[in-house]
Amino acid sequence: MIEDRSYGKAELAMLYFPTATPRVALNRLVRWINRCPELKQSLCSGYAG
Repeated sequence: MIEDRSYGKAELAMLYFPTATPRVALNRLVRWINRCPELKQSLCSGYAG
C-alpha cells in the first residue's frame, strides 16, 4: 500500500515504473500524463478542496 503523503515527481514516477531509472521513469510519467488531457488539466489547475 502506498503511504498517503506528498511525493516528488521522480519518487512518484519510480512507484509507477520501478524497474526504470529515475530519469526514464519520470519521462514515462510525463508522457503518460500528457496523453490524458483531462488529467493534465486537473494537475495544472491544482486541488479544489
